[in-house]
Amino acid sequence: MSELTRELAEWSKKTTYESLPEEVREKIKYCMLDAAGVALAAVNGEVGQTFRSLLPEIGGPGPCTVLGSPECWNPLTAALVNGSLGHALDYDDTYQAVPVHTSGSLLAASLAVAERQKASGKELIRGMALGTEVAIRIGLALGRSHVDKGWHGTGTFNTFGGATAAGTLLNLSEKQMITCLGTAAVQATGLLRAAAGTMCKPLHAGKAAMNGILSGLLASKGHWTAPEGVLEMRNGFAALFSERPQMEEGLKGLGKDFYLLNTSFKISASCSQTQATIDGIHELKSKHGIDPESVEEIRLTVNPIAGTVAGIPEPKDGYQGKFSLAYCASLALYGYGHFPESFSDAMVNRPELQAACRKVKLNIVPGMGDVESGIEMRLKDGRKVSTYVPIAKGNPGNELSQEDLKGKFNRLVEPSFGQKSTQILLSTLLRCEDLEDSRKLGDLLRQASLKSAQTVCPSCAT
Repeated sequence: MSELTRELAEWSKKTTYESLPEEVREKIKYCMLDAAGVALAAVNGEVGQTFRSLLPEIGGPGPCTVLGSPECWNPLTAALVNGSLGHALDYDDTYQAVPVHTSGSLLAASLAVAERQKASGKELIRGMALGTEVAIRIGLALGRSHVDKGWHGTGTFNTFGGATAAGTLLNLSEKQMITCLGTAAVQATGLLRAAAGTMCKPLHAGKAAMNGILSGLLASKGHWTAPEGVLEMRNGFAALFSERPQMEEGLKGLGKDFYLLNTSFKISASCSQTQATIDGIHELKSKHGIDPESVEEIRLTVNPIAGTVAGIPEPKDGYQGKFSLAYCASLALYGYGHFPESFSDAMVNRPELQAACRKVKLNIVPGMGDVESGIEMRLKDGRKVSTYVPIAKGNPGNELSQEDLKGKFNRLVEPSFGQKSTQILLSTLLRCEDLEDSRKLGDLLRQASLKSAQTVCPSCAT
């Protein structure tokens, strides 16, 4: 069996910023941009408010930015809060083949340690890139049975990613990085089906970031011990968390190919399994000029994971709405946007949207992909119209442009931070390699988050 743990540790130790391909550095900067915008938009929501109320009890002083707080806190607290905010709106990026939402966790972990270490922007990019790639590769090694069993890769795989990012920024030796990954393994968890539609789902992202940093800090002491070869060993992580692990998948092309380049970005602030359906409803409305009141039934053909994770038939609050194909289809039918404000409790309970939800039926087809959907509408006059969406917008093969991503960031941040300040923050994120000290980025993010906390922003209204 391959020594995946050791080889990932060795690769992360020897991979420098300069050896990262330019396209990888550029991709990571846009992942940072997207994650920062989404986290800032969540500051004034329920997850952000809850964490701020608990900071005096769960936090401790330190050098790290916590979004929404004027004070600086320790790295563990910063990673927990910022990582949770990064996934709170379910508007963050996704690596669909695993699946895992990487950047919310990985930016939180990387920035916290970079601030602690006074690391440069280049080191911040390096840490996040290596952590992201490791999270994805471990996910590919464990395969789809991991999510089929009900585990949430955002909680499990990002713990290893956060540990790799932390270990990189802490300059761990190869042996210490193996210890770091072993320590991460005993903390990695997350229940996808149980947590979907609740605030515990974004908590997975925050805990992964926090536990990754804890793993790095413990390993940095030198005398800390942890299981070696934890990914591939008998009764190790892969054996317990996957039915059919293929460890060689985690090593394929290591050092040459970067899977993170296939990270997808969202145009809708909802579960990734809903995105293709939204595209299809918009297409049918545009093509056929459909009046929402003329629709008798909507039949959606989706994969089993979509039916389970996003199968809430009649959501009662905003969080449930994000995991409801019926609600997301109803929003599109009535021409509402799929921005964060469309997933407020008040919006979800609008009578016309609740009525439309009851018209949606799911046809579950094993073998369908995560980014495809079939949509058929039966109209009251007897007509049927249908379409098939092979690749949802934002995914490889149907990507969002860099201008699209900048526009998304501006829409999320400008209402509270103002146009000029938002552009300074955007420019700093996209020129992160020029920073001599990552604390400058943390300062800008803190300033933006304080404006968000004081402003009723339409992107996070509840």
